[in-house]
Amino acid sequence: MIMKKTVLSALCMIAAGCLFSADWYVDNTKGNDSNAGSKDAPFLTIKCGMDRMKGGDTLHLTPNSEPYREKIGSFEKNLSGTPDKPTVVDGHDARIELIKHFNAEMWKPEGDDIYSLKYPNNCVAMFAKGYYAGFPFVRLDGKLIPCVTKREELQENTCLLILHYDVAKKGFSDLHNYLFVKLPPGKTPADVKIEAPDNNNCLVNGSYITIKNLTAEWNASDSFDSSRGTGIVFENVKAAWCMDQCISAHSTAGADIRFSSFANALCGGCLDVTFQNGESCNVRYYGCFFGPNASAGFKGTGKGYEMNSCILRDGYVSVQGEAVLKLTNCVIIKESDRSKANSANVGVSVTDKGSLIMENCTVIGFKHGGFFSTVGTVSIKNCVFIDCETNLLFMKDLSAELFSSTDNVFAPKGLYQVGNSKFKTLDEVNAKYQFDKGSVAVPGGYKGKGCNLDPKLTFEQLKTLLQTAVK
Repeated sequence: MIMKKTVLSALCMIAAGCLFSADWYVDNTKGNDSNAGSKDAPFLTIKCGMDRMKGGDTLHLTPNSEPYREKIGSFEKNLSGTPDKPTVVDGHDARIELIKHFNAEMWKPEGDDIYSLKYPNNCVAMFAKGYYAGFPFVRLDGKLIPCVTKREELQENTCLLILHYDVAKKGFSDLHNYLFVKLPPGKTPADVKIEAPDNNNCLVNGSYITIKNLTAEWNASDSFDSSRGTGIVFENVKAAWCMDQCISAHSTAGADIRFSSFANALCGGCLDVTFQNGESCNVRYYGCFFGPNASAGFKGTGKGYEMNSCILRDGYVSVQGEAVLKLTNCVIIKESDRSKANSANVGVSVTDKGSLIMENCTVIGFKHGGFFSTVGTVSIKNCVFIDCETNLLFMKDLSAELFSSTDNVFAPKGLYQVGNSKFKTLDEVNAKYQFDKGSVAVPGGYKGKGCNLDPKLTFEQLKTLLQTAVK
């Protein structure tokens, strides 16, 4: 009897918590942290609102012309909502710009008008080059300055970020993550304003949490993260100018990313991974726009990766490890000027033990439409490959048991390659390997094959089209 009362009391407390969930408001221009946090008396800072939140609450950001300069922070398990009452951050189309002023006290003089500091960032994926080689990220008095690749290349109003792994020490070198800036003659960091991205924006560690209607730009790490939670939703979020990924899931048991856009990220629009072997990652992207320079990567042992009705411009899809991806009704298009594009030459790649189910997709303009070096299974059905130099490239011997091609359309001039053997026509490769059923080689797609989305759609047009389609 006592145990039943205890359980009943606990259920009542949970129900009461959901029943009395609160709405908190933040306004970064008119608010005050001594306010009540109501709609008429909002807080000034996101932190103040986050400190007041409990599971099931909603935090509202007031959109202003001045972007928010602070991160949302972490949603730990104690901030988890429920399936019926999730914890919510509604940005109402507000923008977060994580540009930090690194003041004079933080810089060390190196001589010759050069100053240095240890820069907090997450660009470890770039250390193989020994230096940062991405988009300009340092602002000097409000203007972005170029990055160079060596100390001796530093000139007035340029910077250098060292990313170096010491093989002998089996660790990062002493200069790893050091940022050097060369100022105009005689100037010091006290005379100018030096700014750069600082930290990531939002990390979701709990469950049943929704982040929506929010733009995050200029992050030294990821814009949006999730980790080991379920019932996580990112809806109508936009991320750009990220020094790692725009969005990343880590062994996330269940997440939906809807009608969102990701662009200009050094390490990809998304990279979803598992922390340990045997874990899964169930992440579904629907109606999202990737690009430019924002590819989609899936790796580890995640078996529940999905992309549906998405467009990738100047980006690609990669499946690695033992990951399994279902790719449906997507357009993957290379920038028309291939020499200018900053993405890989492959539309879809599957490596290691990765597996892919690809249906009703269109791949346009890559050197290799599909690149496969896997012992996992690959199925491509009702897809179109247009203007690709090589339609399909297999690094290992082609097996009909592992790879199936059904009712696809291939550009007639595109080659097929298996190992070092090249085939000019679909009939030639199929005569030897018998991997295909019903596909044809014609100049373009036709009704019933490939994706019906127009790859020239803007994100807003895509969002409107897809929202109308699912009503």
